[in-house]
Amino acid sequence: MVFKALKYRALIFTDIDGTLINGEFSEDLGYYINRLSSLGFPVIPVTMRTASEVIYLWKKLGVDLSVAVVEGGGAIYYSYSNDLILSRGLYDHCVDMYFIKIAKYLTEIEDYLNVLEEKCSSKVLRLTKLPPKSISELTSLSLEEAVLAKKRSFSEAFYTSEATCAKEIVETARSIGLTTITIGRFIHVSTSSKGRALREFLRNSFFKYLPTIGLGDSELDEDFLELTDVAIVISSSKRISLRRLSYSISPEAPPSGWIKAVERTIIKFI
Repeated sequence: MVFKALKYRALIFTDIDGTLINGEFSEDLGYYINRLSSLGFPVIPVTMRTASEVIYLWKKLGVDLSVAVVEGGGAIYYSYSNDLILSRGLYDHCVDMYFIKIAKYLTEIEDYLNVLEEKCSSKVLRLTKLPPKSISELTSLSLEEAVLAKKRSFSEAFYTSEATCAKEIVETARSIGLTTITIGRFIHVSTSSKGRALREFLRNSFFKYLPTIGLGDSELDEDFLELTDVAIVISSSKRISLRRLSYSISPEAPPSGWIKAVERTIIKFI
């Protein structure tokens, strides 16, 4: 394992939407991620997306997915051939990857989810219960992407167009010990967080003493950015406030802002 460690210089943990990409992306980004890996800087997604969505995106970029933190910290997915995660966790035959379960399964908190669904009189929609066409209409996702977004095991997403209803759902969820993350009109509910998953990642990794670089763009990323050695905030109109004394801000939007920020940072480790 010592010889394997020599090929890594630092681990790059990154949010995806608004950080790595902003809607459209170019093939150059995939080339750059592969180049980083060859230089000893593996790029590890830490995202609200499902495992299926991340695999789909990485394939479009032309990158093999080795490890990813998915569903807002619900689980850590990894390939059999990876050498970053030591333990052999559970196996998800649908995506042909192993995973370490961090959050409770949605089936374990179904009673709580039902309470949230019935919380207010206005119409509340649950993403996992919607047909792909409805998901596509509510989001900018294609039908194919909507199918992948629906494949959730560790985090549910509630949709409501009424602010008072959204507030009730958030307050009730938190009162019963659930974690909530609001993205637009969607309220993501889980029993974990990105920060908790990153701590578990490092605990299960032989390379937990390697330098870590974190990139995010909003308050959704604050807890995991607090844990990395180097934190970078990608230009965003969203509010983000880190407690740590030292972090940098990239003034450009992704993906160019992400690439330039990473280039400036990895020089320190070469």
